[in-house]
Amino acid sequence: MINAIIVGIVVFIVIINLLENREHFVNLNTLNDNNKKISKFCRRLKQFNKPSEHTLMLRNFHQRKLKSNNKIISEILKEIEYLQKDKYHGDIEKINSYKCKLQKNAKKQIDVINKAKNNIENRNTLNVNMTNY
Repeated sequence: MINAIIVGIVVFIVIINLLENREHFVNLNTLNDNNKKISKFCRRLKQFNKPSEHTLMLRNFHQRKLKSNNKIISEILKEIEYLQKDKYHGDIEKINSYKCKLQKNAKKQIDVINKAKNNIENRNTLNVNMTNY
């Protein structure tokens, strides 16, 4: 209803403007200043019209494409986060295994030192192993 009123007013203004100036153009390429203003006004008025089916389809396609791209981006971000966590846990595992290895080597060295100490203390004693065969 409002669009019809606006279109009616625009047509009325265009007719009055054409009758006053007595300008009639045949080709849009040969527009003078007044006709350029009218065509610009008509283009802007066209923006208030309801969108066509083609425009709606393009808008819906664009929205669906944005949603799918955002979904892909979020999946990639999750995968990157998972890989970073995996790398971090791998590094921690390497550090812990290295510490365990050092601790095992240290225990072996302590055992060897204790055995050497025991041998030094018992160097004058004779140990006889008596087992029944």
